[in-house]
Parts: sequence; structure tokens; C-alpha cells
Amino acid sequence: MIPYRIETLFQYEPWANKVLFGVTIAASLALEVGVFPEEVVQQYFIWGDGSPVALLGYLFAHAGLFHLAGNMVFLWVFGNAVCATVGNWAYLALYLGLGVFAGLVHMVVGGEPVVGASGAISGVVGVAVALYPSNRVNLYYSLGLLPRTGRVALWAIALYWTAWDILGAMLHLGAVAYWAHLGGTAAGLAAGLALLATRRAELTEFDHGSLLDLVLRRTPPHKLQAASAETLAELRRTELAFASSLPTPRPAIHLGAPAAATAAKPLTIPVRREGPTIRLSGGVPVEAAGAASFQRVTVDRATPVIRSARGLPDVSYFWFDGQNRHGPVPRAQFLATIAQAPDTTAYWFWAEGMDAWLPVAELWSIANSAGPAQRG
Repeated sequence: MIPYRIETLFQYEPWANKVLFGVTIAASLALEVGVFPEEVVQQYFIWGDGSPVALLGYLFAHAGLFHLAGNMVFLWVFGNAVCATVGNWAYLALYLGLGVFAGLVHMVVGGEPVVGASGAISGVVGVAVALYPSNRVNLYYSLGLLPRTGRVALWAIALYWTAWDILGAMLHLGAVAYWAHLGGTAAGLAAGLALLATRRAELTEFDHGSLLDLVLRRTPPHKLQAASAETLAELRRTELAFASSLPTPRPAIHLGAPAAATAAKPLTIPVRREGPTIRLSGGVPVEAAGAASFQRVTVDRATPVIRSARGLPDVSYFWFDGQNRHGPVPRAQFLATIAQAPDTTAYWFWAEGMDAWLPVAELWSIANSAGPAQRG
């Protein structure tokens, strides 16, 4: 089986992997044709038989053209994908670190002197499994003499390769650094999970989900973002359908204007803030005499935000609780429901006459903009 592409979107141009690819080929070919003296090769390019510098140098030497070609196919396919996800400088550090770790594991287990980038490349494959285990790998394979192409989930093909490495290490099959492969794969898997846990690596909407998402049994964060966009689009369609069913002229909504106040009993609701500045998408029209549209409301982060709901128009309301849409309901029912919610940071609302959906947290600031909040 020969892989030729991982189905993922590139977030960065993977120049770092292309540099490693070119340098590795150039160095290996130079060693192959005897550009460097034998003592230099022994000291700096064969790990386990020279100086400590060879712990890096052995990654750029190979035992023949077939060895080089096989490693470079895997470096190109998996290295470009991982580099395009984690970023170039992080990838350089990751690749070299994985190569060093793989070489140390090989030597601790009692391996012979070794050359080749396969330990580091196995680590890169491990990172790829952590990032996108369910993404497909396009590959060439053959049944007899008939070449074919196919697609296999990354976790499945990586498990197949790892099983062969374990079998080879246990049975001592051939002059292959199996323990370097296994050490690199394990380190790459751990490094990939660490990058995901610290959010140093994030996936695209094209990716199916990371190994960390599977372990935690959670919906992938990037899928939640995509679902949020789809949900808001659906909410917008609901809003337009409801608005089109209203008689004309339609009542206008008045937020934050003294003239819009009613005799309704005030309702005080605590709202948690994520940051000091709230930006309103498109603004909210205020049609009371002398009022202007509010484009930004700034709230002191250190002060608990408690606002009154006085002044909201007595029209029908929709709201979205982060998972489901509710409404239309009268104002009183809407306010009563919001008041009982333990946390409204994920809530959005829309009422007759509004131009767009807004976070519920902004509702209270707009309705009480003449109070402690300041207009920017």
C-alpha cells in the first residue's frame, strides 16, 4: 500500500516539511555518492556509532535509494498534512523532537547503529492519528498485478502499520528499526493529544473529529461552530417566516428608549459577561423621539451586571437556548423563562420588529443603557 493523500484542508502552506523533504533527499544522495568522507559519515550521520550529533544527523541519511524513496513518500503525505495543521515552526520542532525520541528508544532497547527518518515519520503519523483519525487516506494498492486505488480511515491504516512493527520487533524480522517506529508513533500520538488539549492545533470543518474528541465522547469543537452557523441560519429563516405572517403595518420594537417604558412589573436578571465590550450586529433601531441606534455597549467587567427588563415591547418573542428554538411566546412568558435560566450566555432572542437575532446578554444592557452601562 502506498498512500498519496490525506483528505484534510491545509490551514498553512507547509513550507517547513518541504524544506525537510528537500534537505533529506539532498543529504541522502550526497552520502550515497560519497560526497562526505567516511569518518564524517560515521561521526555525524550514523546514530549509535558516532558522536551525539548523530542523534539528529541520522534522520538525513538512508541505506539506499529504496529506503529513501519509501520514507519520502510517507514524509510528503503525512508531513504536509500535519505541518499544515500545527504550523511550520511548531512542526519543525515536533519532527526533530520525535526523531530524537525515536532514536533514543531504539538505542535503549539495544538496537544496532541506525540511519533513516522512519522514526520521526512514524511520529508524524502518530500526530496525524491524534488530529484526524477518521479522515480518509487515499492510497494505491494491488491485487495480484492489477493496481488499484482506494480510501481507508487513517486510524485503520495506522493500526495495520503498527501491528506489523510490533510483530517485527517481537520476531526480529529483518534489519529494520522497529522500536524506533513504535517509539516515534507513541510519542507522536501523545504530542498530538497535547496539542489538541492545549488548543495549539485546531481542525477545520472538513475534518471529522480528533482522537481527543473520541476519548472525551464530545462533539468536536469545530463541528459545534459549524452547527452554530447552521442553527443561526435556520433561526433567521424562522424569523422571516414569522415576520411575513404578521399584519402590516407591523409594530416596531423599542429598546432602551424612555418613551417605550410600560407599566409592566420590572424583572431583574443576573447576566454573566465574557468580556468588557459587546458589539451589536447591525445595531438595533430605536424609534422613540430623539433616540439614536446603539452600536456598542461597554460594561465594567469588575461590576456585577444586574439589569431591569423594564421597557421591552409587548410583542411575540423567539429565543434560542444553545440547542433548541422556542417561541413565539408573549413577552411575559419569554421574560419568566429567561429569568429562571441558570445561565443565559448561550441564549439568543428575536422579537417582532427587530432586524436580527441578538444575544440575550445584550438585551438587558440595551434595555437599561441609561443606567450603569455606557455607550461607546
